[in-house]
Amino acid sequence: MSNVQVSIDSNGIAIIEYPLHAIVTLQDIQTEYQLRISITNKKVPILVNLHGVSSFNEEAQRFVSSDQYAEITMAAAVVLDPKAGYFEPSKLLLDLFKNLNPAPYDIRVFEDIKPAKAWLKTYL
Repeated sequence: MSNVQVSIDSNGIAIIEYPLHAIVTLQDIQTEYQLRISITNKKVPILVNLHGVSSFNEEAQRFVSSDQYAEITMAAAVVLDPKAGYFEPSKLLLDLFKNLNPAPYDIRVFEDIKPAKAWLKTYL
């Protein structure tokens, strides 16, 4: 079962929280998608907190890049915590994903939540 948590902040940004050293599967992404739809089915920017992701499987990558996922996603700011470990491998995984499975929305990687939120606010 997935441990992903989803909320919407006061600005209208969806905050998606994955546990430390997550192994992100298709089930996790689908759970996150369903949680987002249950909160709001509007297209919103998302802030994804990945605390040292250790794996992001190919099926999950394809779903995140799908038109279905893009219907409720304006842009995605992925925040990688350098203190959580797996920082360089996580960044490499995300760079690979962005090149191999380009999403139909903007994705940027950040090391801190403040600049990530500031960037996402430009989509509101």
